[in-house]
Amino acid sequence: MDEFKGSKCIVCGEVFGDKDDIVVCPECGTPYHRACYKSVGSCVNRTLHENKGTWKPDIGAKEEPAPDTLCSRCGKQNPENALFCESCGYPLNSIIMDTGDSDEQETPQDSFIMYPHLINYSDPCCGLNPNEEFDGVKLSEIADYVDKNTHYYIPIFKNFKTFGKNISWNLSALVFPELYFAYRKMVLPALAALVLRLILVVPSLIMAYSQVNAGELSELAKTFNTDSSAFSIFAFIFMIADYARMWIFSTNANGMYYKKVIRDIKHEKQVLTLNAVYGGDGLPAVLHKKGGTSVFWLTLFICLLILPFALLYIYSTFNMVLPQL
Repeated sequence: MDEFKGSKCIVCGEVFGDKDDIVVCPECGTPYHRACYKSVGSCVNRTLHENKGTWKPDIGAKEEPAPDTLCSRCGKQNPENALFCESCGYPLNSIIMDTGDSDEQETPQDSFIMYPHLINYSDPCCGLNPNEEFDGVKLSEIADYVDKNTHYYIPIFKNFKTFGKNISWNLSALVFPELYFAYRKMVLPALAALVLRLILVVPSLIMAYSQVNAGELSELAKTFNTDSSAFSIFAFIFMIADYARMWIFSTNANGMYYKKVIRDIKHEKQVLTLNAVYGGDGLPAVLHKKGGTSVFWLTLFICLLILPFALLYIYSTFNMVLPQL
């Protein structure tokens, strides 16, 4: 009888437990331990009988819900050890940051830090409030735009908002930034990354072609004194620049993508009207089409990345084999 849990028997004064044998007065509903009721023979709650009232639990008698299972967004009490609210999907046990800038504590959904164990992988919004705004854009709109792999990007975007810095690690952008940008439909950054890679590989090509006989390219490479200290400094500078390129792209790629997401969503919402242009498909369908990923651009930039080296290989092979024929 959960309705009596936490209340006291008015005969013995003991709190009712889960396994207690409880009986109630048929007139006023006052609960007793069965043994206590037998010992007094009748209901002793005469005040209720005189006023013709009914028994009610004492205020505050029931146990307070555990704060770690009570959803801070919707107020629903969840089962013990639950990670996400069963009602709204919001992560429980959220970590609230105290910035020290204000005496008032921030609301959980605005200040909590995303950790892997707090991500709701069954929800595209990762258990966060879909109406939460990121630089004037709703989280649900960001999820529609990102489309694939929201469980990677949304926690990163949430931490961008929490910390105020658009810096994070991206392994794909470390190794092949041009392919990462192309896959996420960031064509200009992809082109810039490709051109920069081809420029920074020049010293290595000069050293390679100066040691073989591959026609005019080898003749051109041999005009450089690759054994000189000047060329060593030149090659060293390019090597450092290449490492800097890798570091900059790997730490800023997610931030660049976040800015693109916000910019594109705002553009679609401001320039075009929902009823006139989006028609029956609605804004989510438009954002899916505008954002997401592109196999076409990825394939094109793979070809652009391979093509210069393939042409150099064919040219070198042809010029090395031709004199022997």
